Amino acid sequence: MLTRDGVKVLDFGLAKSGAKPGPTESTVMGTPQYMAPEQFEGKEADARSDIWAFGAVLYEMVTGRKAFQGKT
Repeated sequence: MLTRDGVKVLDFGLAKSGAKPGPTESTVMGTPQYMAPEQFEGKEADARSDIWAFGAVLYEMVTGRKAFQGKT
């Protein structure tokens, strides 16, 4: 983000809970068009998920349209 004081790096990632959810407590959180496929399926996210999201946002910034516009 550009500010009057210079450039600031912001992290819009979701915080992880210390406790593992039980089988009935599993929820998927995030913005679907920027989520990596494994994250969208509710699997464990790692640094590659962040790279996926960055690529999707970068693509949208360069082209002016979302990388994935389908319903699924």
